[in-house]
Amino acid sequence: MKEPVETVGAEAGTSLPRLAYTLKETAQMLGISDKSVRRLIARNLLHPSKALRHLLIPLSEIERFLKETV
Repeated sequence: MKEPVETVGAEAGTSLPRLAYTLKETAQMLGISDKSVRRLIARNLLHPSKALRHLLIPLSEIERFLKETV
């Protein structure tokens, strides 16, 4: 799954690839609802980063989930 890489940067011309997505962005990428993403997390099928207050799902985790569930 190769999504277009969105970039952010402090200076013009500086770009960094997105490494993690919000719950809502993950739901949009997978074509499911936010509630379904929460269910996948509760069932331990998708593992978010819990380091921050908000759930962030690493791109590598989304790719792993898709490979293992196909």
